[in-house]
Amino acid sequence: MGSWPSKNRVDVLTCPEGYSKENFQKICALFDKLDQDSNLGVSSHELSDIVELHIKNCLIRLRARIAGAQQDKEREVQQLDEAFNDKVSIMRTELEAAKNTLNHRQSTESKRIEKQIAYYSGLDETGKCTAFMKVVSGSSEDVIDFESFFEYMKHRTDDISNITYKN
Repeated sequence: MGSWPSKNRVDVLTCPEGYSKENFQKICALFDKLDQDSNLGVSSHELSDIVELHIKNCLIRLRARIAGAQQDKEREVQQLDEAFNDKVSIMRTELEAAKNTLNHRQSTESKRIEKQIAYYSGLDETGKCTAFMKVVSGSSEDVIDFESFFEYMKHRTDDISNITYKN
């Protein structure tokens, strides 16, 4: 009836600017291959091959994410273990240093006390009296006043029962 041909007009596909022409051609070739009835559209019944590939690729990517997350976790656990071991090592070193300091301080104090013990053990009667006078009154005088004696004895009342008197 009409004089015009009944042909659908198709625009020529052009590669988007900035995209690889080679990859664009690959996509066009795949689309043509999938468009089995050449109607310029791919229907769901024409997609069986690409759907399988799509699902397979999704599964591969998801499994890779799980594996990556597992590797990340293992790396973080290893870093935590290393940090822990470093801190334990530092703490051990600090502990040993503290023990050595304590041992040295105790040893020095014991030696000082041993010297005092030797000093007091070697005193004769006069020396003992002089040492006591010096502690109570702050001097080696012959007389102790009550105030000095009280200050000395106020925290030693339990010792009073141990004192024997010479009459």
